[in-house]
Amino acid sequence: MQAMIFAAGLGSRLAPLTDHIPKALVPLGKQPIIQYWIDRLRQAQCQQLIVNVHSHAQQLIDYLQRLELPFPLLISDERSQLLETGGGLRQAAPLLLPNQPLFLLNADIYCNFDFGAALDFWAQKGQPLGVLAMRQRPSSRQLLFLEEELVGWQNKKTGEYRWARAADPLAVSAYAFSGISLLGPAAFSLLAGPKAKFSIIDFFLNWAKTERLLAYLHQQEDWFDIGTPARLAQAEAYLLDQ
Repeated sequence: MQAMIFAAGLGSRLAPLTDHIPKALVPLGKQPIIQYWIDRLRQAQCQQLIVNVHSHAQQLIDYLQRLELPFPLLISDERSQLLETGGGLRQAAPLLLPNQPLFLLNADIYCNFDFGAALDFWAQKGQPLGVLAMRQRPSSRQLLFLEEELVGWQNKKTGEYRWARAADPLAVSAYAFSGISLLGPAAFSLLAGPKAKFSIIDFFLNWAKTERLLAYLHQQEDWFDIGTPARLAQAEAYLLDQ
């Protein structure tokens, strides 16, 4: 397998920590946030890692280039324009290994994620186009599934719905996205398009009109959104107890 870490974001919610460093290099315990993903990918025998960069890009590039890794590490440079997660994936498409499944990981997430278990789930389900890591947790925005398959999205604050397929809102299961997903190689031919800056959720909903994207519940794993100082402190307290 291969992976891409979305590390280009401004990290505005983590200010003032991100005033002078990229969010991926904000310390969590004894090392930068991004290093936890890199260590876990090393253990999972990743074949290639792509990291996109924008804010304080050279600092992150310098850090990554100093690492001694058993796999190639490629930079997708977004210094000229921040492309969000969907646009970032589209720009990185030429760097992808064509026959390897791809994990997409948000840099500001800490999770003891089991990559092997997710790959097994993907294989057992017949290698669908995508597998989306989901949790039952409070969130104003949720993805909607019918019998495991993605059918829509909702914003609970505004009441907005976006449907990929017709479904009864009372019949669907609503989960919060974990910022972790797995795409099969069949998705790589679907990345082209004119729009540059957009969320990965737009890709998911568009693909779900004709393809299977399945919910992968990983409630048993420890997960933290460390995008704010308060949540970062919660993750640090958790690590101290381990």
